[in-house]
Amino acid sequence: MSTSSTIPHVVVFLTRPLLRAGVVTSATSLTTAQIILNAALARAASHSGLLTLSPTNAPPVLLAACLGAGIEWRAWYAALTGGDVAVAVDEVTLVYGPGFVKARLGSARPFVDVWSADSLGLGLGSVVRISRQRQRKPTATVQTSLPGRIVIPSLDLSDVESDASSSPTVCSLSPVASPKGLQKPFALPVSRVRALPSSSPTVSKRGMQTPTSTPTPTAMTAYKYQGGVTRVMTGGVMLGPRARTTSTRRA
Repeated sequence: MSTSSTIPHVVVFLTRPLLRAGVVTSATSLTTAQIILNAALARAASHSGLLTLSPTNAPPVLLAACLGAGIEWRAWYAALTGGDVAVAVDEVTLVYGPGFVKARLGSARPFVDVWSADSLGLGLGSVVRISRQRQRKPTATVQTSLPGRIVIPSLDLSDVESDASSSPTVCSLSPVASPKGLQKPFALPVSRVRALPSSSPTVSKRGMQTPTSTPTPTAMTAYKYQGGVTRVMTGGVMLGPRARTTSTRRA
């Protein structure tokens, strides 16, 4: 790993506090400062780099970025150190090389890691914030895993009733529904639809006509046979000869 891969982390560490502290209000000024710093640090890149910052002294690469982006160096230094008046920061030393970036807050303080290739990046804010994070004691974090399923134990109604009857101070518990009723399937009531009365079609009296019969003339037909002549109407019943009645005379 070369120093060129570390330069972007140095630039981000030096320029990000400007936007947080309100030193720059436009993205154009911040981008200009980052471009100048990248180009200047790439030209002066060697096996390792060292930058020493003070309120009255800026390295050439940072001075070029101040002039190009129109930023005052004192405001930049105050944003980089956090602007905390209670902490006297007379000097900031930045050391970077292949796979690491370290900073020291004050000439009498030890170096702290800003970025390392072996970690995920310890910080990209001000040096004061990094120093305070090192002074704090690490707090143990307890991770609690929530169960995926919550198992509810089954409740025996007979045990509840026996416990309630044996204890005089506990109110008696009565189940809302009997166990036998819970085992039976619940049938939903079927709504009955009342059938509408069927209305027979009304036929007007005018439409009903009585068929009329046409009278046919009756024809007489004569039939001859032994003993007499009989006349029968057509369609009638044939009758025999008229019976003769013999009157008996009284002697």
